[in-house]
Amino acid sequence: EDVQYGIEFSLPDTSLLEGAIIKLPARYRQAILLRFGMGYSTKEVAKLMNITPANAQRLLWRAKEQLKNILDEKEEQNYEKF
Repeated sequence: EDVQYGIEFSLPDTSLLEGAIIKLPARYRQAILLRFGMGYSTKEVAKLMNITPANAQRLLWRAKEQLKNILDEKEEQNYEKF
C-alpha cells in the first residue's frame, strides 16, 4: 500500500482552460497552442505563422491577455453562483 504524506490539493480543471482557449480568435489560439501546447519557441512560432518574431511576441502577449480575461470572467461567474 502506497502512503503519501503532505498537503492534499486538486489539480486545476483543465477543461476550464481548454474551454477558454477555444473561445480565443483562431490566430490567438494557434499562437498559444504552438507556443505552449507544442513547445515551439517564439521565433519558431513566428516562422510557422509567417510573421516576424516581434509580431509573434506581440501576438502571444495579446493572446495571453485575452485568455486571462476569459478565465477571469469565468471565475467571476463562479463566485456569483454562491
